[in-house]
Amino acid sequence: MNQHQEDAEIFDIPTSKRNSELTGRALSSTIFAIIYNFGWGLLFLLFRHYNDQSCDSINAWSLYAEIFLFMMAGYKLIIELPIQYKTNGFWKEKLFDVVDYIELFFNIIILIGLTYAYLQHEECIHLRMFILSYLIVTYFIIFIWILTMIYLICNKDEQSRSS
Repeated sequence: MNQHQEDAEIFDIPTSKRNSELTGRALSSTIFAIIYNFGWGLLFLLFRHYNDQSCDSINAWSLYAEIFLFMMAGYKLIIELPIQYKTNGFWKEKLFDVVDYIELFFNIIILIGLTYAYLQHEECIHLRMFILSYLIVTYFIIFIWILTMIYLICNKDEQSRSS
C-alpha cells in the first residue's frame, strides 16, 4: 500500500508541475493583457484629449476603442485574474474561451472602424498618426497570431500522420 502511494505521488508531481506551469503562463498572459489594454486605452485617452481639431469619424472610433480597451483591462483585472488565481475547473476554461471569442469579435469591429476612420483623411494629424501606429502594431500582432495558428495546425497534422 505504501509503495502504491509513493508511485501515485511520483506520477502526480509532473501533472501538478505542469498545471502550475500552465497556470503561471495563463497568469502572465492575463497580466500582459491588462497592461497592454490599459496602456493603449490610456494613450487613446491622452491623444483624444489633446486633439484640438474637430474630426468626427476618427474621434468617435477612437472613443469606442478607448472604452473597449478600458473595459477589457477592467474585466481581466477584476474578473479573470482572480478566477485564474483561485479556481480550477473545466467551467473556467469554457468561460475564458467564450470571453476570448467576444473580445476577438469586438477587436475586429474596432479595427475595421479605426481603419475606416483613418482612411477618411480628416485633418487631425496627431490623432491620425497615433491611430496609424495602433493599427500597425495590432495588424502585426494579428499577422504573428495567424502564422502561429498555421504552424500549430501544420505541426498537429504532421504529428497525427507520424502516429
